[in-house]
Amino acid sequence: RITGRTALCSGDSSTLTATGDFDSCRWSTGDTSRSIRITVPGTYFVTAMRAGYCPGGGDTVIVTMGNKPTPRIQGNATLCEGDTGRYLVTAYARRSYRWIAPDGVMLGSAANSGLDVRWPAAGIWSVSLVETDDSSGCSDSTSFQVTVYAKPSPVMVG
Repeated sequence: RITGRTALCSGDSSTLTATGDFDSCRWSTGDTSRSIRITVPGTYFVTAMRAGYCPGGGDTVIVTMGNKPTPRIQGNATLCEGDTGRYLVTAYARRSYRWIAPDGVMLGSAANSGLDVRWPAAGIWSVSLVETDDSSGCSDSTSFQVTVYAKPSPVMVG
């Protein structure tokens, strides 16, 4: 039996392992170790042997290449303290979203393709997003810089 992740994301690798009771094995790649590291999709099979020559069975897996999202945040880059900014990404079917705004107050769900954030203090902050393709499990993240200015304080004269 072959175990390991069978959906790769762009730039990723996976380790496939032949499990079971056998003395040696040979992979379709020519490798003879119990585990192989793969970086490209394709069909991989392993043949297990006992005493070096008696076939003991085998297994085959198909490794696919998943879709890796490329999130791009759009929204309010400049605000005043206390204001609420709106941040969006293009929404796709079968995608999950996880927003992070540690210096702001997130309003609503952080699992949508859009988020409102109230910025209580002046400074340079960021909104981050992790977007996951639910069918492949591939994910990527991005950040968006937000500059929040202090509101002017009126001065009474006279």
